[in-house]
This record gives sequence, structure tokens and C-alpha cells, in this order.
Amino acid sequence: MSKMQAAKAHMEVLRMAEEEPITVKTYKEIQDAALGSVRDLSSGLQDRLRSSLKYRMVSQSQAAPAEKAYYLWHQAGGTSAQPSFDAASTRAVLYNQAAAARQLEAFLQVSRVTIFELCQTAIRTFEAHEMAAFYMTIRGLVERIANVAALADALQDFSHATPSPDKPNEPLLLAAGKIGKALYGTKFDWGKLRNADLRAAKKDDVAYVRKELSMDVAARSVLTSIDKLDKRVRGARIAYEVLCEFLHPNVGDLYSATACATSHSDRLGTRHVTRELGLGPKDFSTSFDLVAIMSQVLSICCEVFRLLPSVLAELDANSRKAEEMAKSFAHIVRSNYKPLFRKDDLCPCLSGLTVRKCR
Repeated sequence: MSKMQAAKAHMEVLRMAEEEPITVKTYKEIQDAALGSVRDLSSGLQDRLRSSLKYRMVSQSQAAPAEKAYYLWHQAGGTSAQPSFDAASTRAVLYNQAAAARQLEAFLQVSRVTIFELCQTAIRTFEAHEMAAFYMTIRGLVERIANVAALADALQDFSHATPSPDKPNEPLLLAAGKIGKALYGTKFDWGKLRNADLRAAKKDDVAYVRKELSMDVAARSVLTSIDKLDKRVRGARIAYEVLCEFLHPNVGDLYSATACATSHSDRLGTRHVTRELGLGPKDFSTSFDLVAIMSQVLSICCEVFRLLPSVLAELDANSRKAEEMAKSFAHIVRSNYKPLFRKDDLCPCLSGLTVRKCR
């Protein structure tokens, strides 16, 4: 967003605030409602987090060479001799066919863990009167919910797809890139970061660059997801931009550090304004513009928070569908490659069950 666009966004908030004045009492009610929504989210997520998830995968470096070779062979029409690899690499490729199902399951768990922890932080910081940290955390919650909603939108085709008998996992493979980017999205090459001297390296030296015939995990701008969220919850983009003022070292720091503001006129009518800056409870009763703006921001955030359960339900349904596809295909694979899978080997569906027990 350009500075001019940001300025227009803030002017829009101010205009709306002037048209719909908010009382301090109403602001307190809205603030309490927002905190109640956060508590509800936290409680609902905690129920789903009582047990941990074992996210299973196989070595990607082991699978990649064989996957690329098989892909190029199929692209060339499969007329030449089929690529040949050792049993370990071939098995890695077969296990990897279920990777997208496991990644979607992991994305849901990761999202729940992160959002739950942010909810807990929002509650603690609000109760401690740490308003800067509270608004920063609320912003983080909006971002995570926008990311979850964006993946749900991206998987609409998958949710309606019907697999064909000869290609039972094709819809899952077509959705794999979207799922992988949501879980692994990054701006860095973490392998390069691990070995880099960060004091000497340039940003481009450790930047993520997609390798040929590999999944693209370049992180997309969060604003893309926020704009999509704005279509579900009107005003989400502007509310998010206002919350950014409390994350960045902008005027939000001044507002959140203000314990109270007072004014008086001297004998000649000059109006003097004093802000008391410090720790402890914050009294917004004399900051009518801030009350009006943040009332709307928090109201919009409440709508965003209430959206999360339904979006998670969409992804849960897709995760179950992905699981069924991965399992169906894996059971075909282990029948076709019997020499590679003994009954006590882990099933290629990546469930963690052995071939003997996986049904």
C-alpha cells in the first residue's frame, strides 16, 4: 500500500468515526466483546489441541531426483525406458504421494496452535493494561485468520472435485502446491541461512529462489490474504492497517502509552493539552477520535474472529477428503509394489500405521 493509499484509508476511518460517534461506554462494551470473542476462540481451539499431532513425511532430498526423473519421463510421453532408482528412493517417491494430505493436516494443527497462543497473549496483555502489545497481538490474529481463510478459498476446486477411478489422488496432487505454500511459505532459503554469516551476508544471498521442477514455497504478501478477507468481512483491510500503526513505531505507540489526556484553557483562552504517558490502565475517555476509530476496528475484528470456526470446518472437511484420497491411492500403490512394502513397514499413506494395520 502506498503512503497516499494509507492516508486515504485513515481518512476513511476518521470520516466514518465522525458520522457514527461512539461513546466511551460503548467503546468499553465493544472492547469487552472483542476480549470475549478472543476467549471463545481460545476455549474452542484448546479443545482441539488436547493431543499433539505427529506430522509424518519422508526425506524430500531423497525423493526429489526420482520424482523429477519420473515427471520428465511422463512429459516425454513415457516412450523411452522408465527411470530406475534404488528401492529407498523409489519408496520415498511413493510415500511422497500422500504428502499433501499430511501437510493440510499439519497446517490446521499449526494454525490452531499459533492462533491459540496469540489468543492467550491477547488476554494476558489486555489484563496487564499493555495496550501496544494487545493491539499488536490482535493484528497477528487477523493475519493468521486471513491466511486460513485464503487457503479455504484456494481449495474450493478440490472440495468439489470427484476423483476418477484410474487417478484417485489427482485432485490432491493438483491442490498440493497451494497447501504446501500455505504451510511452508517463506522469503528465505533456510539451508543457506543455516550456513550464512548473517553479519556479512546480503539479503539476496539467502533469499528463497524456486528450483526447477520443485514446489513453489515463496511467501505471498499477507495483504493478498487480507484483501480476500475484506470480501468476507467488510472493513477488514482498513482495520488491519490501523492495527499496523500499533505494530510499527508509528503514532500507535503514543496512543497506547497514554494513560490519560487532559486539557484546560488558560486566562486568555489558550487551550493546553497534556498527555500522561506511562504504565497502567489507559483512560480513553477524553480521546474521542481514538475511541471512535478503535471501536470500529475492534467490532470488525470480532467479526473476523467469529469467522474462524466455519473456515476451520471447511478445511477440516477438505483434510478428511485428502486423507481418504491419499489412503485409497496408497493402498493401490502397496499392492502394485509388493516387493517394496512388507506388512510391518509403514503404510505409504503416511498415517504412521503399518501395512498390516492400515485399512
